[in-house]
Amino acid sequence: MAFASLLSWFSMLIISCYGVTIKLPPLHVNCLKPFENIITPNDTIFRMTCLPGKWLELSYERSPGISPTEKFTIPPLCNWYQDGIWFYETTRWEGKVWAPGKVGTVINVKCRSSNCRMTNCVRRYLVKSINYNYGNAAADAHKLLPGTAFPFDVNKYEGFVVKVNFSKSGLKPVTLQAKFGSHVSKVLETSILVEKFPCDLLTLKINKPALNPVMTTTKGKQLTLYLTVAVKCLVPKPTIIEWKVYRIFSISDSPDWNDFLDLPQIIPRNQTTLTIPKNTLDYGLYLFRASVDIPVDDDEVDDDRYSDTLVVEVQESELIAVIAGGSFKTVGFSHSWILNGNASYDPDSPDSRDGMEFTWYCTTKEKDYNNMILSPNSKCHPDQRDLKWIDPFDAFLYVEAEELPGHRSYYFRLVVNKEDRNSHFTQEVFVESGSPPIVNMECIENCFEKFIPTERFTLSGKCTNCSTNSRPTYEWSLFQGKTEVDFDWAAKTTTGRSSAYLSILPQTFLKAVDLWYTVVLNVTTWSGAQSTNEYSFYVNSPPGAGRCFIEPSEGIALQTKFRIGCNGFKDVNQPLTYKILSSLTKSSNISSLQTNSLGVIIYNGYDSTTPPFLLPAGEPSLNYSSTLHIQVYDSLSAYTELSLNVKVYNFQSEMSQEAIVETLTSMANGSSSMINNYLTAGDYISLGHLIHMITSSLNYFKSVESTNPLQEERIQLRENLLNISTGLLSLDVMGMNQIITCIAELTEDAKEVNVQSQQLAVKKLNDFADSLGNFKKEFIGISETERLSRGIVTSLSSLMNAALLNVESPSAIVEEKVQVLEQILSTMETLTEMILQGKVPGEKTTLITAANFNMSLKKYDKWHLKGSALNITKEDCHNCWYPSLRVPVTDVPMNVVVSVAYYEFEESPFPWFKSGKEIDTHVTGYYMMATNDNGGVMNEMPESVEVVLNRKHIVPFFDLLFVPVELDTLMAAFTFEVNIMVKTDWFLQFFYSDDITLAVSLYVGNEVRNNTPIALFNISTMTTSQVNTLKMNNFKILRLPMDLVTSAKPAVNISLQVTTRHSITSTANPNVQFSIFNAGCLFFDGNGDDWNDGNCKAGPLTDNAVVHCVCKNMVNVQTRKSRFLKHRHLFFSTRLFIPPNPINLTNVTAKSVQQNLVSLLTVIVMLILYIILNVLARKRDKREKCNRHNIVILPDNDPYDCQSLLVTFFTGSRWGSGTTGSVYLKIFGKDGYSHRHRLHCNGRKLFQTGGCDTFLLKTNCALGDIQYIEIWLKATKDSPKWYLSRVQIEDLQTKQVWYFMCRSWFKGNFVKGKFGPMDLERRLEKTDFIQISWSYDLYVDNVMLTPFAPDIPGTLTRSQTLALSGTRQKHRQRNFISST
Repeated sequence: MAFASLLSWFSMLIISCYGVTIKLPPLHVNCLKPFENIITPNDTIFRMTCLPGKWLELSYERSPGISPTEKFTIPPLCNWYQDGIWFYETTRWEGKVWAPGKVGTVINVKCRSSNCRMTNCVRRYLVKSINYNYGNAAADAHKLLPGTAFPFDVNKYEGFVVKVNFSKSGLKPVTLQAKFGSHVSKVLETSILVEKFPCDLLTLKINKPALNPVMTTTKGKQLTLYLTVAVKCLVPKPTIIEWKVYRIFSISDSPDWNDFLDLPQIIPRNQTTLTIPKNTLDYGLYLFRASVDIPVDDDEVDDDRYSDTLVVEVQESELIAVIAGGSFKTVGFSHSWILNGNASYDPDSPDSRDGMEFTWYCTTKEKDYNNMILSPNSKCHPDQRDLKWIDPFDAFLYVEAEELPGHRSYYFRLVVNKEDRNSHFTQEVFVESGSPPIVNMECIENCFEKFIPTERFTLSGKCTNCSTNSRPTYEWSLFQGKTEVDFDWAAKTTTGRSSAYLSILPQTFLKAVDLWYTVVLNVTTWSGAQSTNEYSFYVNSPPGAGRCFIEPSEGIALQTKFRIGCNGFKDVNQPLTYKILSSLTKSSNISSLQTNSLGVIIYNGYDSTTPPFLLPAGEPSLNYSSTLHIQVYDSLSAYTELSLNVKVYNFQSEMSQEAIVETLTSMANGSSSMINNYLTAGDYISLGHLIHMITSSLNYFKSVESTNPLQEERIQLRENLLNISTGLLSLDVMGMNQIITCIAELTEDAKEVNVQSQQLAVKKLNDFADSLGNFKKEFIGISETERLSRGIVTSLSSLMNAALLNVESPSAIVEEKVQVLEQILSTMETLTEMILQGKVPGEKTTLITAANFNMSLKKYDKWHLKGSALNITKEDCHNCWYPSLRVPVTDVPMNVVVSVAYYEFEESPFPWFKSGKEIDTHVTGYYMMATNDNGGVMNEMPESVEVVLNRKHIVPFFDLLFVPVELDTLMAAFTFEVNIMVKTDWFLQFFYSDDITLAVSLYVGNEVRNNTPIALFNISTMTTSQVNTLKMNNFKILRLPMDLVTSAKPAVNISLQVTTRHSITSTANPNVQFSIFNAGCLFFDGNGDDWNDGNCKAGPLTDNAVVHCVCKNMVNVQTRKSRFLKHRHLFFSTRLFIPPNPINLTNVTAKSVQQNLVSLLTVIVMLILYIILNVLARKRDKREKCNRHNIVILPDNDPYDCQSLLVTFFTGSRWGSGTTGSVYLKIFGKDGYSHRHRLHCNGRKLFQTGGCDTFLLKTNCALGDIQYIEIWLKATKDSPKWYLSRVQIEDLQTKQVWYFMCRSWFKGNFVKGKFGPMDLERRLEKTDFIQISWSYDLYVDNVMLTPFAPDIPGTLTRSQTLALSGTRQKHRQRNFISST
């Protein structure tokens, strides 16, 4: 039996870097270079390994018996594929291909020839020839041909079986040859029916999302696709699967199926599962196609190919932010720690941290991250400005030990960014607490068993074991029982809630008496450790539910006897004491003092009804009204205060001055005088009251304008009264009160206080200032100390005015006045020391204001001053100073308290200094002292001090006249003279509003041509060719380098040339003005007789309004104690000289008078005209002196009305606009209306042409928003009409202002006008604006009309305005420039 195998013309070669797989019929593969190894798993397949990057040679081995030279009728066609991509085609069975160097490359070769359809194709391409003999006979061969009729008996014969492989179904011709040795041979040609069975595809599907046709993945994530294939084959046949990937740009794109991506990372690609490693595909859309080849019934025809597709979108991965340790961790307060964000990564990048940016945030409230805004009191580190950490840009966050407060949670967030992607991670870090603080709470003031609500209450709660690094925080709370009280700590305390001390203002608990309260102090250190302390007290109720009256309600000074009675006051702490005080008309002020009831005591006793008493005249400006204070005390010193108003008219109205002085003298002098009677009886309260009344009558002479021939008698009377007052013994507080108030009244008129009186008064005041310390410790509190200090400050201010009066020159001042002024400063020092004893660190600055000086007092804890500067003045202060401590913190115990007193004088208190006349600023001074827990006092002298001083006079400024010198360039020049022997700093300040740049050249001498400048400045950039000693804060101010000016003579001319660097588009001259001034900073250390200038220089804040002095190396300045001051003081002032220099008229003009007669006559005429106008102006100023800016209090105001309105009427400037008739006003508001008021004032002319009249009008309720006003005119025969321009109304409670544009004539009797308020958003009518502006500018711009102007804007009088006529326009220009 012969064996035959029919070949199909299809072969495959698979080549990879790990070997070659060959399937028979063999394709021989030979490496042109030696290969490494050959593996032969069986006879039909072997694998070989070739070196990558070499040529491979492939050839087909023909069957045996076929001649190598035999050619096909039709040559074969062989297609070569590499990874599924066609790259080569040949008509030969052999070829040569380059072996690729990358892993997983597959080479397929498909060959086909039409020769296989020929009959001889079978013969030629038999794989093997097999001979059969009888030994191969098969007895049952006929069974393979069922249904066939044989012509013989098949059971008697055997057959042969040959297995033949056909390529397709059908009737196939077969040739059989039988031979019997070499004798017989027979050939038989027949046909065989071949039936081949194809395969059926049941399922082919790539698993896809259910609802979305597009599968999404990220670049940094591995993607796995699954293919479901089901094939039905009757005969097992191979199924070939192939995956291909295409890049598309939209879901609807149809790709070129031959243009697929070469992705060697994806292996294998012939299985139902396809795995795509991460970072294989870039961002975008991809089409995945899975193809399956299904065999058909014809081996010579290509298999059927089926496919399915899937769209995959590769998106950006989210960044991964990671903080090592998870979302919560705990750290120790005393250990440093690190937050590690280095594990954060970008899944889409092979280098996980490449291009990533790190930002750290921190807050104590996690909800702040919702809107990324740091809420109040939630920052982690003191240096944090927002949510960002102080050093946020790093993968690691380092926190030093004790850098953050303990016992607190912090929410740190790490935000990682890369291009437009970001991610964050939040970790809560809990910092454990340290050791608890030790707090010693003790009462300082008002420490009675029953709390006095009318006195100040002060507690101390300092931490005794805290250091600077502990940074303790204090929080006070107030409880009533177990309920916390809603307490206004800012308004009712001077220390606030967060200080180591608590000082509650007097009268805070007046509405909550007879109750127990507990003050709780929580102290928390930086480590988070806490300590809680409590202090309980019971509030004693003052006498209440009573009323007082005075009889009669009005009278005459020193004649009418008054009586005060009180009833209805009840209190459990009996007996009650009644004290009556008559308040001073003028006094100083202390900001921390709540009540201003400073006055002379009229009565003090247990009776509720006083004996008859006399009163001084009331204030004329208040319609002779006087205020009396009634204080009702219980036995525990809690009191209730009421006020009564009484009208006391002056008894002098119908008496001559001689009679008045004689009457007052008779009361004071003589053995039978009233004063002597009180002295004999020891009734010091009545004596002080009588001296107060006599002095009040003496002070009335201050308002008399004419020269009084009896001034010497009044001076002598004051001296006698001062002798009596200062000679009284002050054994208690009431005695001190009487003497202090008497001295305050006696020294009020500076012109009538001679040197002897000054010496008497200041000596007594100094003794009282010393005594206040002893009284404070034993009898009185800080409130009473400050109340008495008000009287002392008032007296010191009056005495300073008297001592500085009529001081013409330093040489003219007598030694006695010098001693008085020194004693005043010594008393001020003692007084500030006494007041500071009652202050605690952390309190608000205590400001003491008097007529001619101010004092500011403050205390600090020493450790709060570490690395910072003292600043006890307000932000809007005129003089601000910033000294820093000299002594290192380690040299002084941390429990030291630093006290600071700062003075500001309107006039220099050192008029005997030689350079005193050159002072043109306020004089300031200060001292500092440190007090430890044992009471030891150390004087502190800072290393450097900075002071800003206000100028007393405005520095004049001048116009710069530019002339063209080149194309688009203008130039101006001027010269001034300086004295280089005087140590001072010179400045040049420019004023302009144009957008120009100025170049300034500085020359020595009068010439600028052919001269070399010593310095060059550019205003826009402030650059100079020379070294500028100090860069100015304002770029329009130049400090002239006077150290570069050298000359043998003291007087040197300095020239400046100013040019514009940019073209001026306007043809007008640039509006540029300048001022030249100098500033020589001076200081005084309490010794010597003149100011020193060695250590101070002008600072960068200096300009034409203020002088900034910087004083350094002040430690070694004061080496010996002052002769009149106990502590080490420093005082500061400034010497000023302002060019231009005086002109010598004799040398300039006298030589050519005859040649300038016309000019001389013009000057004389203008001088005469000026004298006439000045006389008229002075008369007008004198007439308006009493009336100007005085508010008319309407007589028909109801005294019980509480709502106050300020109403201003502007009468027109037209001819005949004024009126002498009666004007009535009624105001209608949203919530009510006023009564109809008559607007008049006895003895004063109102509603004059161009006039401005202001009235105080009261209503019984708040009117709300004003809707309209009604105005009536009751005309007279002499004045039948009135022109009203406008009305302004201001609510003094709400500060709201309404404007009414009337612009109407009133003619006839009871003519009524109704006007509504202006809409401030609406522009003024052009006609009204022009008329008002013209009336204003008529007098402002025309100086010659100044004497006739109805009102002069600003602070200058008419005569002053007339005198400054030459510079008035320049002042207006400068104001315009400043406002611009």
